[in-house]
Amino acid sequence: MWKPDDDPETNFVFVPDEIDCDKNNEIESKTESSACPCLCSCGGGGTELRCTGGRFSIPSNASKTVRSFIYSNNKLPNNTLTFGALAAFQHATLMILSSNSICVVESDAFDLCRNLTYLVLDNNQFVSSNVQPFLGPSATSLEFLSLRSVVASHEESASLWRLFNLLLSKETHHSSESERRFGNTFPSLRTLKLDGNFLTNINATNLKQALRWSCLRYFSLSHNWLQSDSMEVVLTLLDGCEQRINVKNISKNKSLAEIPLIEEASFSSTDVDMTFNNITGLEASFIKALKDRYLGDQPVSPYEIQRKLTFKLKENNFICNCSINETMCFLFKDKGKMIITDWKKLTCHQPDKGRLP
Repeated sequence: MWKPDDDPETNFVFVPDEIDCDKNNEIESKTESSACPCLCSCGGGGTELRCTGGRFSIPSNASKTVRSFIYSNNKLPNNTLTFGALAAFQHATLMILSSNSICVVESDAFDLCRNLTYLVLDNNQFVSSNVQPFLGPSATSLEFLSLRSVVASHEESASLWRLFNLLLSKETHHSSESERRFGNTFPSLRTLKLDGNFLTNINATNLKQALRWSCLRYFSLSHNWLQSDSMEVVLTLLDGCEQRINVKNISKNKSLAEIPLIEEASFSSTDVDMTFNNITGLEASFIKALKDRYLGDQPVSPYEIQRKLTFKLKENNFICNCSINETMCFLFKDKGKMIITDWKKLTCHQPDKGRLP
């Protein structure tokens, strides 16, 4: 339901190796010398491991060559991801631990996983009283983080913001220079998914601290209970990614594509998904912020670059009274359709259901 094209879980192509079961109930690959854990499948010549149902613990005898690890629809002892449970996956870059009924993640559970770029923890049941800092140094390498449906009820929704306050890398005497520099941040994060968590508001304080070095390309908040004022909060969270980069002082003989900062922070747009929430309209302050930041004057030179921002807002509860006129004016007079990309799918919730006038 919440899986766009960049989702590693949907794009992950698993090619199983030829396998046999031995006398010890372990599966051994005919093409690899190391054993493939029982009730799991190995592929990619030993670089991929998939355990999708039937296990009660994370395999400890996985090959050190594993780069992609999927462990979903299983169980864990006491519903707890313990420190050291992932010790066999120190070289993994992709890890999907969804639908395992995880309630507790012990402190620094991912401390040894310093190469992670994709992490999916969807459909678990984090309890606020058990939230601990667990990402450790892996936070600095993450590009994709998915925390969809990780709280069990509206009462637990506040735990998500506490989670962001705690899961980030904490500085220790073992921290590298880059870890100390970025502190409680995700410097490489490009995709963040927080769908389906009963959220009624966005805690800008905790989240902005986490994203202050990030330049998100995709930010998904669909299937929550967010209201109209949350949209302006989202804008403030994206301030860390410069809206306009001025590079007049850089040699004109150098291609813009050769400048990493510009290539990373300016050539890509940020897509925000706030579908299936409780947004009743676009507030005047939000419209003004969009016009000032994203629909203003065009860059005056090729060395000043305008970033792009898009929102998706279908399946919200727009109230089509007199106040909707400002929204309509923004969409059709001020070129707001360039930002609200699914404007054709916006419908009135009150007084009469149907498309916006």
